Parts: sequence; C-alpha cells; structure tokens
Amino acid sequence: MSELLGEELLADAPRKEPSPDLVQFASKEGLTDSDVQMLAGVNFRGQRPQDLDGWRLVWSAIKASVR
Repeated sequence: MSELLGEELLADAPRKEPSPDLVQFASKEGLTDSDVQMLAGVNFRGQRPQDLDGWRLVWSAIKASVR
C-alpha cells in the first residue's frame, strides 16, 4: 500500500517471515522483496494461502486490481 500511495504508512511495522511456499512462488515469479513482504502480510479471516496456486491467485488478483 505504501508503494501505491508513495508514502511510508507503517514505518514501525515488523517484517513478517514469508512461508516456504511464498518464497518458492516469489522466486519463480521474480518478485521484489517489497512484494514478498506485502504478500507475507496477506490473510483472509485468519488464513493465508497454503500452496503455490493460492499465492498465484492472490498475486493475480492484486495485480488486476491496480490496472
């Protein structure tokens, strides 16, 4: 969100450790560190994607929403 708005919104927010499946997805897609950190904070009703396909769907939805 900070990147989209061009300002630091959560300067003191702790970095979240990405799950192994997110790291694998990010490597395959060539995502930046800031993209990985943003995705690491994603959860819906207390749950996060559990596999590569889940991360691919979330990433696709986010990219489509900012076009």
